[in-house]
Amino acid sequence: MDVSVSPDVPQDSALQALDTAAAELRNDPAWSQALVDGPRILGLQSFDQNSSIIRLQVRTAPARHDDVARELRRRIQLQFQRQGIALSNVRRIELVRPSGAPQADSPAPPA
Repeated sequence: MDVSVSPDVPQDSALQALDTAAAELRNDPAWSQALVDGPRILGLQSFDQNSSIIRLQVRTAPARHDDVARELRRRIQLQFQRQGIALSNVRRIELVRPSGAPQADSPAPPA
């Protein structure tokens, strides 16, 4: 599982939050029987100006992969919210054409 965080977040903070979420899942009796190994934090997988990608590894019992992944993502999000950790720097950009401006595929009005 890859987790994307803002490159502005100190790696130690992000790793600690992920470790806390992973430990909570491991220690939860309702989920521990679905785990074969992990979750383990493998470390920083990649980074760029928009995000740092941290990779985790989890081995699960047969047919439990999706359930465990969803629960781990939920716990990670909650832990990040508690600690104020931003997920990434990617922002939504919306381009709006001013009213009366010609569309890109139509000719400009006569002058």
